[in-house]
Amino acid sequence: MTEIGRKSGRAFLFYVLTVMAAAITIEMDSQQIDSHLYLLLPAKERLIAQNDDIFPKDFNARLTVTLPENGIYYLLANTFEAEESGSYSLRAAISQQ
Repeated sequence: MTEIGRKSGRAFLFYVLTVMAAAITIEMDSQQIDSHLYLLLPAKERLIAQNDDIFPKDFNARLTVTLPENGIYYLLANTFEAEESGSYSLRAAISQQ
């Protein structure tokens, strides 16, 4: 994990994913924080997906997206609320198309 930025008291944790174009689901679960995920394609300087709450009363985050191309993607994990901290888990499932 690498902290790459901080804004309004929120730290972004940065993960590098090297994957083939595929359908992918990434989940960030926590009982302590309001999870927030961003998936970026840096080669195209493009935000692929973001999610704050799975459902209105479920503060975990889930991204379900078809990756447009093979390559390196950046996953940024943080909290929705400033100054939140706590543990969380990340899960990813990839299905080839």
